[in-house]
Amino acid sequence: MVWCAAYLGYGSGIHAPGIANYAQALAAVHHLNLAHGLAIKAIREELGEQAKCSVTLNLQIRNAASHSADDLLAEHMQNLLDNEVFLGPMLEGAYDPEIFELTRDWTDWSFVKPGDVEIIHQSINSLGVNYYSASTVYLKRLPITEKMAYRRHLAELAAKAMKPAEGEDAAGLAALSTSGSLSNAGGVPVPQGAADRVQQPPVPGLEDVAYLPGEGELTDTGWSQNPEELTKLLFDLHRRFPSLPLMITENGSAWKDEVSVEPDGTKIVHDPKRVAYLNDHVKAMADAIEAGVPVIGYYAWSLLDNFEWGSGYSKRFGIIRVDYDTQERIWKDSATRYSEIAHSNQI
Repeated sequence: MVWCAAYLGYGSGIHAPGIANYAQALAAVHHLNLAHGLAIKAIREELGEQAKCSVTLNLQIRNAASHSADDLLAEHMQNLLDNEVFLGPMLEGAYDPEIFELTRDWTDWSFVKPGDVEIIHQSINSLGVNYYSASTVYLKRLPITEKMAYRRHLAELAAKAMKPAEGEDAAGLAALSTSGSLSNAGGVPVPQGAADRVQQPPVPGLEDVAYLPGEGELTDTGWSQNPEELTKLLFDLHRRFPSLPLMITENGSAWKDEVSVEPDGTKIVHDPKRVAYLNDHVKAMADAIEAGVPVIGYYAWSLLDNFEWGSGYSKRFGIIRVDYDTQERIWKDSATRYSEIAHSNQI
């Protein structure tokens, strides 16, 4: 969840703590990495080196729209700031220098102190992967004047977000620097409700990168369904880290559910789209396992409908429905299917 906490909490500000400040987003990235390393050190100091430790990452799949040099560059830049900023220090003991170059307009990375990366780089027993969907990117190649206008626009959006609506807390508006970036180094939280009015992209340094609309049927969160990309991701991770077991720690889809009543009076949710998503993605994982990738577990997101970050109770990922008024639990067909897969250990 580190991608969400850093970039959605501090980049776009759509999740808690609701801060829209790219410098702080990148500082959050580093300090989440550092917290990972410190946590593993503390666990093993207490339990010994035999303690099994892991980390879960929201690895983002951004595929180039074409084989052109520009689109491949867009994929590369997105991968650096989505994935390598976590994988590099955690598993290889270094930040890729290109990351510093891509983000130099927002921060000088002076929050990285001597010895930090060595602390972050701890041995782990497995790598958890949260996977839901993939997207397609291309390069826009904005002229420098448009880039500066874009950055001023982001700063103005953030300042507008921090300007309270009627009835909101009037604490602190963002100041704008001459470059158009937010200059409130301490950061000002977006007042409650403001994040719904405006939003800047979560990841800095990527104003040249754009996304194509998702293809096929989209889930209730607007995400495309790309099970084949899960297989590819597992292959890629195994090639890079061949001795590291992998685990799918989150995978699932949100759909609008309806409760039915069976002839015997039992309540149930028939959710064929979630069942199909589950089947396709477990099969994608099984394909990787059959080819030799050491995947040691799969967890559906989620067991129960729950409070989904900034979406609240509006998006239902659960394989068990929760009636939020009565707290009644109602089985969905996807729960039955998940149980069948778990008991048979096959797809």
